[in-house]
Amino acid sequence: MQDSPPILSDVLPKFSGHVIAEFTDIETGAVRRVEQHNAITNGMLELLIDWMRGAGPAHPNYIALASGAVTLNDDDTQDSGVVLTSSGADQRLAQGIEVPSQTTVNSVLLYLTRVGASPGTLRVEIHPDDGGGFPSGTPVLGGVSSTVSINGIDSIGYEWIRFGMEGGPVLQPGTPYHLVLRSSGYVYDSGVSEVTLGVDQSAPGYPDGSLATFDGADWTAVSPDTDACFRVIQRVSGNMVDVVGEVQRNVITTATEQTPTTLRMLSVFSPIQAVGRHNMVGMFNAPSGGVLTAIANIDLQKAATEVMNIYWIVSVST
Repeated sequence: MQDSPPILSDVLPKFSGHVIAEFTDIETGAVRRVEQHNAITNGMLELLIDWMRGAGPAHPNYIALASGAVTLNDDDTQDSGVVLTSSGADQRLAQGIEVPSQTTVNSVLLYLTRVGASPGTLRVEIHPDDGGGFPSGTPVLGGVSSTVSINGIDSIGYEWIRFGMEGGPVLQPGTPYHLVLRSSGYVYDSGVSEVTLGVDQSAPGYPDGSLATFDGADWTAVSPDTDACFRVIQRVSGNMVDVVGEVQRNVITTATEQTPTTLRMLSVFSPIQAVGRHNMVGMFNAPSGGVLTAIANIDLQKAATEVMNIYWIVSVST
């Protein structure tokens, strides 16, 4: 399993949050609210790690928002695996996808396991379609992930492996794309050194694409139809409107005991922003920038006719 930054174990037990999302429909005037007394879910940890590693905005006192999976075929559908090779058939694997709305990709998660040990790394590329249902051969702008060490993948069972998309590729709705898994320095040896992608082969139900393999020259659809287990995570940045209260440096620390500090912020989204379902996380930086002081998240669904105000109230202590 990949290790989380040590600060996570210090932060998570030591804050409480109350998040309120208020929606106003600009056509009907209807108002609705969603409240969450905060609990950080396992699905949010990947996003928290992203921001803690510096992917979030560096502007002081800024609220950084990121959402959950916008398209996925989850691990509860996994019933088989397709082995990634290093030459010949299956040396690259690609899952076709579409997104429901314009999406800036934060990361891609694949459900992987390995056998044995191998040098080398993996990466994911996001390619447009070639017009025939396969990857074009050229990633979209920003569509090449950071690399993952093969030996860092669990060898006991499948786990979600995160491929960060620091370039923030922007995908358009109604347009087919492909998540291409490829390796560098990997040496496949059947039963000795293998990387396997978890898939749904018995009853594939993802509607917007399927799995294909590459032999070094041509792409071929996997037969029978097969879907990879994957998650595409979206990044959304909110507009900072108001800050109430002082954001202190190093509020969260393992070295000292401090009194709780309450942070209050408001983020406003216009009707065209953040449309769809999101699991948003807010992270507050200290005035010096780059120092995590508080986190909170909320699950919501926003319509294209709604203005959304999100009120974040987080109390932090050590």
